[in-house]
Amino acid sequence: MAHLPFNANDVQGDVQDYTPITPGKYPAVITETSLGEIKGEKHTQQLCVIWTIQGGAFDQRTVRNYITVKCDSSDAQNIGLRTLKNICESVGLASINDTDELLGRKHVIDITHQTRKNDPDFNAKKYAEVRRCYPAGENYEASAGANVAPVAQAATPPPVNNPAPPWGKPTATIP
Repeated sequence: MAHLPFNANDVQGDVQDYTPITPGKYPAVITETSLGEIKGEKHTQQLCVIWTIQGGAFDQRTVRNYITVKCDSSDAQNIGLRTLKNICESVGLASINDTDELLGRKHVIDITHQTRKNDPDFNAKKYAEVRRCYPAGENYEASAGANVAPVAQAATPPPVNNPAPPWGKPTATIP
């Protein structure tokens, strides 16, 4: 037997809500970014972007995307770089030198559902994915459970002086 002093009255809140986020458009802010290699694939880097929904039925819920920014497969890299371009343009940035420049940026995200078909551990479980981003301050048709109103853009963070992204120049051209 293990000694474990616990009093339920000392714990705040309820169980976190894990109901699926309804596909649609939501005002959101970028709250976290990280860049890393994929396990077992030394030449592939992905940028993880985490958004927090601001308002509506899914207020404070988070959505994450993994965006391939460096890869031996030019198709995967091109798709990833186009996705990153869409994110940057929707928050008013023409370029970035550090992923932290995206933090705190508000815009509207369009969520869809994807299925992990090739992963037996997930049993074709659906998950939310950001399909597209739109600039803040514009009106968009509200989605089920969301109240999409114009969102004020966050103040521009100070520039970060990094000469180039850690993976060097992209080998693919962004259309």
